[in-house]
Amino acid sequence: MLLTPPIQVETATMYNAWDTLGGLSGPNTNDLEPPALAAYPELSRRRDDLAAAIGRTQQLAGNGGTRSVPAQQDEPLGLIHHVGVSTVRARAIDRV
Repeated sequence: MLLTPPIQVETATMYNAWDTLGGLSGPNTNDLEPPALAAYPELSRRRDDLAAAIGRTQQLAGNGGTRSVPAQQDEPLGLIHHVGVSTVRARAIDRV
């Protein structure tokens, strides 16, 4: 599932934070998470709100604000609508 908060993350701002932090390695295998959270502290609050709402941690899904979390196909999305994020069901596919 992809969870997108209403926060626009500017690529240049995030990469400036990356440079300032020295290219740190991030949790959950995303090296861009520490600079994104440093440049946009509200993303940390959203991450924590989502973890409380769904009972799981999530991973930054790139260099923006969107987070990904494994979910069951029939899992209700209503649990997370109250934290103010857009949700999209996504499915991983095998490479051909």
